[in-house]
Amino acid sequence: MTPTEWILLVGLGTWATLDVTAFGQFMVSRAFVSGTLAGAILGDPVTGAIVGGILELLFLGNLAVGGVVLPEPGPAAVPAVALALSAPGVPGGLIALGVAFGIVWAWAGGRSTVQQRRLNDRVTARAWARGGGEGELARAQFTALGLEGLRGTTLTAIGLGVVTLVGIVGIIEFAGARWPLPTPETIALLVLAGLLGLGSLSGMAASRSGRPGAHRPLILLGAGLLVGVALALAITPAGSAS
Repeated sequence: MTPTEWILLVGLGTWATLDVTAFGQFMVSRAFVSGTLAGAILGDPVTGAIVGGILELLFLGNLAVGGVVLPEPGPAAVPAVALALSAPGVPGGLIALGVAFGIVWAWAGGRSTVQQRRLNDRVTARAWARGGGEGELARAQFTALGLEGLRGTTLTAIGLGVVTLVGIVGIIEFAGARWPLPTPETIALLVLAGLLGLGSLSGMAASRSGRPGAHRPLILLGAGLLVGVALALAITPAGSAS
């Protein structure tokens, strides 16, 4: 990873964090979008789309309702893709490792929003204590926006630092050499796992509808599993089974 790529990735992670709720909402915060952009920066948008798309599927069942703390797969997809592309050839083990790291980092990002909200409360309280005028509230809003951007920058930079550290200690080489499945089968397996998120989302939709047909999510999930298995068989090279 070159210094230019590192700067661009940190900028992308910052943008994705702000895009969640604070500014824009241009869908850059979606893991599929941020993962594809991260892959493009690193020269492989297809792998970026695969890793980001799997993270997108895994977290589809999380709905932003009320003040619930949710993971942030969009910003987390940036270092996850960097990890998946940290060795030539994109072995299946690194794709799996990148997705696993993306899951952990998405939850870390979600937990950091708790502290961010507390900081926002303090900033707002100070603005009201100074009279709560239009200027004070505008400054409070921009301060909170800056803190949110700083949170995204910090999380992405630390995540990329972890990726670098993982490479230094040899985990990347180990994962690439010891992972038992070829890349196509690894992708198919991870997509199957991602379909669980899709089944969870459809299950919530059916349970809230109040209408008969609660079995539909299971049917959808079963159909998705069959499609995934068929995909795995279709993309498996002829000689890989031997």
